[in-house]
Amino acid sequence: MAKLKIHLAADQVVLALANTDSECKVPFQVTSHEGYFEVEPQAIWNSLTKCVKSLMRDLEISASEISMIYISSELDVTVLWDNETLGAVCPARGDATSPAQRLVLLTEHNPSVEGTRAAGRLASGSAIDYLITRMTRGLFSDASGAGIITEPSGFLGITAQITA
Repeated sequence: MAKLKIHLAADQVVLALANTDSECKVPFQVTSHEGYFEVEPQAIWNSLTKCVKSLMRDLEISASEISMIYISSELDVTVLWDNETLGAVCPARGDATSPAQRLVLLTEHNPSVEGTRAAGRLASGSAIDYLITRMTRGLFSDASGAGIITEPSGFLGITAQITA
């Protein structure tokens, strides 16, 4: 069984299969502003799914052969998403403040957040939290911050993206 390693670098997804030399890197756009930066969570997801498809095709492995996923990140951002649709409701934000302070800034300065919040569907977390939620279609979250999914079913979200 294969072990998938996902790393979110500052501006790209790096994907590797444990115990192989195979690696895939796909960049995503980061927009810099004075004192902070933004990244579209969907761009991170798109880069990840592109890497997974490429690596699996090149190594001729299927999703059912993935036994574990390890996710690490140097991308320190706060992501807001709709817990029902799993789509991001605004760009993710990174800066020198705490995640709690970023959450306040994101909710106060993005009109698109209000409808989701009013409907009781607003979720927030790190980029790793967002990816785990997307990969598992909301079935799992990573409250520990460890970035590890050990259930093969944890690969459902990407499997759906690959086979669709």
